[in-house]
Formats: sequence, structure tokens, C-alpha cells
Amino acid sequence: MKMTETTSFTVSNSFKGVLPSLPYSAPLSPSFSLDLLKAKIDSVKDTPLDTWTDSYNDGLNMNALMQTAKVAAAIGYTGASSQLLSTVQTRLEDWLTATESKNAFLFS
Repeated sequence: MKMTETTSFTVSNSFKGVLPSLPYSAPLSPSFSLDLLKAKIDSVKDTPLDTWTDSYNDGLNMNALMQTAKVAAAIGYTGASSQLLSTVQTRLEDWLTATESKNAFLFS
């Protein structure tokens, strides 16, 4: 980058990747249904995590819950977002809590 003496400058950086989620654009789509989206969020938030899995698959499941929580928060569905975050927090606390007799759901 070449610079010169000035009072300000702008740096542009083109992003050619993929967005992790799309912005909330309900007003821009005539076929959008907030009720259907909430129903989908409810179906995800009410699905319990597996009682036995490995860290990789549990991580995938928790990521799905986190992405759903992000969508719920974006549309103002705070109850669902809080429930999803609580589910993930509880599972992560389980993974990160060691006890002498524990040999599953433990990062070591």
C-alpha cells in the first residue's frame, strides 16, 4: 500500500466469502412468514441434544442451536433465543466440568 501525507484515507477490502447467515429481510420478501419461521425455530429449540455422542457431533449439534439462536434474536424472538443459548451453555458446562469418576462428555 502506498501512502502519502493527507488528513484521512480509506481502505477497501472485497469480501468474496459466504455470509454465516442472511440478514433479516422480511419486508423485502412477499412470501416470508414470520409464523413459519418461528415454528421452525420452535422445532429446533424443543429438540433435545443426544444423551450420548462424541465431541465432534455434539459440536455440530450445538452449532446448529447457536445459529438458530442467532436467527431468533434477529427477529426479536428472545424467549426462544434464550432457551437455545441455555441449552448450549448447559452442555458446554458439562463438557468442561471434570470430576474424578467422569469419563464421558469431557474434554481432556
